[in-house]
Amino acid sequence: MVNEHGEVACHHFDTIGSLKDVYTLMRESLEDSETIEHCLERGLMEEFGAKATLERLLGPIVSRFTTQNTVIEKTTLYFFMRCRSIDPALRRLDDPESDSVICFIEPAQLAAKMRDQAKRYPDRTDIDESSILDRLNS
Repeated sequence: MVNEHGEVACHHFDTIGSLKDVYTLMRESLEDSETIEHCLERGLMEEFGAKATLERLLGPIVSRFTTQNTVIEKTTLYFFMRCRSIDPALRRLDDPESDSVICFIEPAQLAAKMRDQAKRYPDRTDIDESSILDRLNS
């Protein structure tokens, strides 16, 4: 989600599991019989307390990581959305992302932060979403 200044909404976690100083974009899983549009709407409200307008698909990232001795491979779809409103007080407190600080950061700066965290955690390819940020202007 991008605001009126072209900055991207993200989560900043001081600590998440064993990871420290990590930035992530919104990620939401589809629920049974849910459309992508509803999933995005629900995810924005749960994670950011936000409403946004869907503009276009940015593309997927396929990532791999190991958790509890199981290799996980997942495909995450990313969408370009324009922020219409945001009120962090509306976030769901039981949502895992509610522990994050919501930030709006210029895309190139956020991409650099994500590339840095990917170097610190090379076994977690799911935390480098910089290639999606690189697609914002294309």
